[in-house]
Amino acid sequence: INKRGGVFGKTYKGVSFKIKIIFRTNSTMQKKDKFEQAYKLRGQDKYFNISVLWIYYFPYLLRILYILKIPHELVTLISIGFGVLSAYILYTFTSYYELILVAIFLHLKDLFDACDGSLARLTGRGHRIGRFMDSIGDLFVITLFILAGTLRLDEFGYPGFVTWCLGGLTWLSLFLQC
Repeated sequence: INKRGGVFGKTYKGVSFKIKIIFRTNSTMQKKDKFEQAYKLRGQDKYFNISVLWIYYFPYLLRILYILKIPHELVTLISIGFGVLSAYILYTFTSYYELILVAIFLHLKDLFDACDGSLARLTGRGHRIGRFMDSIGDLFVITLFILAGTLRLDEFGYPGFVTWCLGGLTWLSLFLQC
């Protein structure tokens, strides 16, 4: 039996019977199944990921990106762009209201970062370069963000040695968690 159905034959007392069975599925059910392949883990392999608490709506953005046929590489570049913009504003802010922009752009970076790999799996066009671009982009953004925070602390008059040690230890601790 395939997903659409099949023809079954049976002979009973010299008479053959053919029964055609057709399975009809709802088109939204098929789309839902299609979007299930966007996730890294399926079914019982899924686990609670804390990041879904603040980007719980990323499947909606994923659907929009899929419908607009935006390549996952472009989504990765958009994510990196939001991260770089966030780090730049963190380094150059003059009022504390600009820190709200830092938080918004960093959130958008996380949102698009969650969508790029899912979009690659969904379209079946993922490749190694995309994985490396995503990982190196995350490393670049996190490094810029820590560097911007360290430089700002240095400008605010904190002892240079202390701020650079804290920045270096922060960077090191983030990458030792892997």
